[in-house]
Amino acid sequence: MTIETGIDLSTCVPGQKVKLRNGTIVQYKHSIPDDKLYEHDVNGYIYMNNGCYRIDQRNDELDVVEILPMESTSGIDLNTCVPGQKLRLRNGDIAEYNCATSVGNADTYTQSVDGYAYMNDGSYWKDRRESDLDVVEILPIEEEPAKPTPELTHSITDQIDVTNPDHVSIIPHEHGVTISIKKGLTTISWRHYNH
Repeated sequence: MTIETGIDLSTCVPGQKVKLRNGTIVQYKHSIPDDKLYEHDVNGYIYMNNGCYRIDQRNDELDVVEILPMESTSGIDLNTCVPGQKLRLRNGDIAEYNCATSVGNADTYTQSVDGYAYMNDGSYWKDRRESDLDVVEILPIEEEPAKPTPELTHSITDQIDVTNPDHVSIIPHEHGVTISIKKGLTTISWRHYNH
């Protein structure tokens, strides 16, 4: 006879917290692959897959009654990133943040990094087990270097003697005037707009 508890310890990862019937919070340790009846180690005690502590599956204060969500301790929040921002992965590679996505909900994949779906906290796997592809660092946004301001090698007055021009023309147009000054073979023109 198998009791339906709604608990499936095979979904747990090492270190994940579970709640016992007596209210105690303990850690899931690991699965026991060679045991067909007691398949899981929880806090040093062995359990059936459905969270029952007793082989006859009677209620016991040590039964697992709730699997708690994994807590993020990464300090990573991909919601703070902007498209194109660089990220460091656990394996040392540098990845690029793409965007927030509409895939899943807040407890699943909501971010895109290098075209792959990620959790908000940078986890690659939904159950938050460690992966080489986890985001471990959000790198500062790289600012483009400021373009140097070209130095003027000469001024307008070096090119032409505006105090003694050969010709000055003022041509009105719809929005203001165009002014031209000519001295020898050099002509300087500019437009003045009415405000």
